[in-house]
Amino acid sequence: MESPSPPSSLTGKCLCGGVRYTVHFPSPADWPPARNTCQCTQCRQWTGALVATFFAVRSDTVTWTHAPDAERREYQSSARCYRGFCTRCGSSLTWRQEPAEAEGEPWIEIAVGTVDEEVLLGPVVEGTKPADDGAVQRVGGLGAVLARPDTQALSLSAK
Repeated sequence: MESPSPPSSLTGKCLCGGVRYTVHFPSPADWPPARNTCQCTQCRQWTGALVATFFAVRSDTVTWTHAPDAERREYQSSARCYRGFCTRCGSSLTWRQEPAEAEGEPWIEIAVGTVDEEVLLGPVVEGTKPADDGAVQRVGGLGAVLARPDTQALSLSAK
């Protein structure tokens, strides 16, 4: 199920909140972004999950901010490929590949799990109370769109 109306932006952060980002969608045609999953050994080891889930956007649509004692750094995991993480908490944030000269605009893949909870799951339904397990009723999040792989996703080289 696609989002009823394209967002103009979405936000996210690492586990400690030291690194934050905002992705801007300049036009409705930019939504939804390309989405994909990866089960390669590097992605499994880097995220600690059997399947890593990402959405891809042009690098120039992402604004990064960070706390004084945290920043997003990148580890070169293979030729032309970089994995971004928070220097304070170690959260896996991004994957990108340096484009070859003929490949055009640079893209970055952002881990779906780093999208802010209210954006991913939707706002808490007003007037509802948390269940015994702490779960709250939410509505309207973008998670159903961002976490579903796109069969026509941006074609990026193997990670």
